[in-house]
Amino acid sequence: MTDKQKIIVIGNGMVGHKFLQNLVDTNQVDKFDISVLCEEPRVAYDRVQLSAYFSAKSAQDLTLVSEGFFENNNICVKLNCQAIEIDRGAKTVLTQTGEKLNYDKLVLATGSAPFVPPIPGHDRPHCHLYRTIEDLEAIKASARLGKVGVVIGGGLLGLEAAKALNDLGLQTHVVEFASRLMAVQLDDAAGALLKEKIQKLGVTVHTSKNVQRILDGGQSVHKLEFAGGDALEADIVVFGAGIRPRVTLASNSGLVLGPNGGIKINTHCQTSDPAIYAIGECAALNGKVFGLVAPGYLMAKVAAQSLSQSGYAQFKGSHTSTKLKLLGVDVASIGDCHARTEGAVVYSYLDGAQQTYKKIVLDQDQSRIIGAVMVGDASDYQNLLQMALNKSALPAQPESLILPVIKAVKESLSAALSDKTQICACYEVSKATIRRAVQDGAKTLQDVKSATKASTGCGGCSDLVSDILTQELASVKAPAKAAKPVKVFDPASVADSTKICFCAKVTKGQISQAVQGGAKNIDDIKEATKAVTGCTGCKVKVQKIIEHELKNIERNPTPQALPDISRNDRVCFCQMVSKGEICDAIQAGARDLGAIKQTTYASTSCGGCTDKVVEIMETKLEEIVEGVS
Repeated sequence: MTDKQKIIVIGNGMVGHKFLQNLVDTNQVDKFDISVLCEEPRVAYDRVQLSAYFSAKSAQDLTLVSEGFFENNNICVKLNCQAIEIDRGAKTVLTQTGEKLNYDKLVLATGSAPFVPPIPGHDRPHCHLYRTIEDLEAIKASARLGKVGVVIGGGLLGLEAAKALNDLGLQTHVVEFASRLMAVQLDDAAGALLKEKIQKLGVTVHTSKNVQRILDGGQSVHKLEFAGGDALEADIVVFGAGIRPRVTLASNSGLVLGPNGGIKINTHCQTSDPAIYAIGECAALNGKVFGLVAPGYLMAKVAAQSLSQSGYAQFKGSHTSTKLKLLGVDVASIGDCHARTEGAVVYSYLDGAQQTYKKIVLDQDQSRIIGAVMVGDASDYQNLLQMALNKSALPAQPESLILPVIKAVKESLSAALSDKTQICACYEVSKATIRRAVQDGAKTLQDVKSATKASTGCGGCSDLVSDILTQELASVKAPAKAAKPVKVFDPASVADSTKICFCAKVTKGQISQAVQGGAKNIDDIKEATKAVTGCTGCKVKVQKIIEHELKNIERNPTPQALPDISRNDRVCFCQMVSKGEICDAIQAGARDLGAIKQTTYASTSCGGCTDKVVEIMETKLEEIVEGVS
């Protein structure tokens, strides 16, 4: 029997697993009895890199789960286990095998499902979805028997599927209902250029085509009939016409849905039932569904903190800008790329020789960027995205942002970003954190990744991180004459009273005390002192203090005699308790550590002051026995 709260997580995709990883990383997992219901026959894998499965990668290469993760953390994972009913009154989940599981808290990470147009013949043999590794296995099997493949859908998912068919050596066609590819993200000019570049790679694109039915083919397995009478034959059909949030389970249980789909959540990722959370592609905040990895990861963090009461993060929405490579072509889209905002001003540039297209959309005052599109060259994506998100001031000639101007102007864009600018959305890493990592010794992108975790999630910020690294290395090597030389932070030379985290007002002494009390990593320090929970600019310094203190403990494992301190000296920094207050508690009747904790709250947070409190207690008790006042 256990008195731990029971958590059931429905779904073990990328976001569902990130929720579990957050509980593990913040040492909260032991507080709960956790069960994970995974509909697929394997645990979480990188769905973003799904097409890489055809490039000699195995399913194991795509896994996101480290060896022994579930066993070592006492998490029960059930594979091939589909949840079919939620009884909110009884707080139970029913599976397809008839098993009924109790929960105290429920996390819905059901993700999304491919949209299949209701076309007669859509369920014929060799007609496939493109969502899971099992779907890809089925596509591979069909590809061995055919020569021609067609993808219905010319959006992000459809073009990823087209790459998969192309990689399998099939003559590949893309059929899109709209007048251009990626109609949501691209304008007409960008869509036309993308179509031209893709067709040069051997993929035939058919736009403005409405598939009416799928029938037996003459030369191939299938014949797709279009409105207007023309047709296309293929041996394999793959549906890549977008995705829809999976909300049936939530809807059937009476949870409120968003007006445009998705399960309605608040900023803590709670649904209309406070005991049930929803994260990832199945969730909707303020009527908006976020179908990208970074917002899903942020939701996972928020839900983990809210459920375990270990933090105060909130999900207030996220941008849905995106940068990716489709069939080898760089494509990016930011904000209001269609210039639908009233009074919007557009600058665009088409390089026919290089086959690149760039567009920026400015607000009515031409004071900031509100949208952008790039095809063929997306190297400016991160700079333009940060300018849009931070409402950065524009140069006197905004067109210089996309025109092939001199290199020095281009490099100045990332240099102009403030230190508070968030560079990595997946791990909430600021420019200041990256700069400090370089100042403290990081020399390569991998060094920065190791020190800050920036660019280790979706990887979309890699270019900008590299730019900041290059700029900071240059400033370290050749500082301005008037500038002071960059000093490497050395914990051994810093006084305990020195403030390290200005957001939470945490000193070096408090961090050292927490390590001496058992903290081993950044997440332990966050929980014990609240350091690194604000702008995260102190992250590198905190990590160095941790490493310094752990080395001291390793060198001096035997506790040293504690120095004598005066009555007014503070013993517990977390609760601001002095030696005098502890002595007064003992004089009033407290006779053990538990009683002192209850009376003064000393040693109830990070525990780093426990040795001092015990020594003071023992000394004071001896004085009482000996009759010393």
